Amino acid sequence: MNKQMKPLYAPKFWWSLLHVLIYFGISLLLSILVTFVVTIVIMFRPVAGMSIEDAVMRFLSNSLINGIMSIAIIGLFAVIISIRHSLEVKTLYSRRYLSASVLIVTVITTIGASILTSEVDNFMRTLIPNWDLMGAGIIEMFDNSPVWQNFFAAVIVAPVTEEFLVRGMWLRGYTKHYKPWVGVVISSVIFGLLHLNLPQFVGATMSGLLLGWAYIKTNSIMLPMLIHAVHNSLSLFGGVVSIPGFSAESATGYQPLWFDALGLVMFLGGIFVLNKLLIGQRQKIMRPRIPELAEEM
Repeated sequence: MNKQMKPLYAPKFWWSLLHVLIYFGISLLLSILVTFVVTIVIMFRPVAGMSIEDAVMRFLSNSLINGIMSIAIIGLFAVIISIRHSLEVKTLYSRRYLSASVLIVTVITTIGASILTSEVDNFMRTLIPNWDLMGAGIIEMFDNSPVWQNFFAAVIVAPVTEEFLVRGMWLRGYTKHYKPWVGVVISSVIFGLLHLNLPQFVGATMSGLLLGWAYIKTNSIMLPMLIHAVHNSLSLFGGVVSIPGFSAESATGYQPLWFDALGLVMFLGGIFVLNKLLIGQRQKIMRPRIPELAEEM
C-alpha cells in the first residue's frame, strides 16, 4: 500500500545535481571497497610475476569488471531513490515505436551522428590536448580485455544503465517541471559531465541531445538505448574500416571532408525521416478505436 503511495521520482534540476553527487559517491565507495577486497585476496594469492599494485590495476582495468560495477552502482542508486520515490520502471520500456522502418532509419541516423561527434571530439582534443582525464584509461581497458567483454560493457551495459539513469530518471523528471527542450538540454549537459573527459564533453553533450530527443518523441528509453548501443558499437568495431580521424590515425588530426559531409547527410536526412516515422507511429497509437455498430435486432 505504501509503495503505491510513493510519489513518482521527478526531480528538478538542482535536486538532481545532488543526486549526481550521490551517484558519484556510490561509485567512489564501491571502487574503494572492490579495490580493498581485491588487494586482500591478491596478498594471500599473489599473481606470479606481478606486484600487488599491478595485479590490482589489471583486475580493475578489465571491461567485464567495470561493466558489472556499473550495474551494481546503478542498482544501489535506484534502491536509494526508491526508498522515498516510485521509479515506475515498466513505463520506461515501451516498444510501441520500434517498427522495422524506425529501427533501420535510427541506425542510419546514429551512424551520421557518430561521424559528426567524432569530428567534434577531434577538434576538442586539438583545442585542449592535455585534459583527457579518462580517455587513455578507457582505451587501455578495452585493449587489455577480450572482445566479448568489451561488447558486454560498451554495447549492452552502458546503454542500459546510462539511459535508465539520464533519460529514464532525470530527463523524465525534468519534463514534469520544464519545457521538453529545456529538460533535454539539461540532461544532455549532465550526460556530458558524467563522461569525466573534458575533450569528449562537447561530443557527449551533442549525443545527449539526440538521445533526449528520442526519449521525448517516444516517452520510452528503448530508442535511446538502441542509439547508444549503435554509437558504442561503432566506437568498438569501427576499426574494421580504416578512416583517418575516425578509426585510424590522421596526419591532420581530423577526418576527411567527404566523410564529414557523408555524416551530415546521413544525420540530417535520418532525423527528417525518423521524425516523420515517429509522428506516424504516434498517430497510429493515439488513434481511437471505432466502436462496432450494434447489430439490428
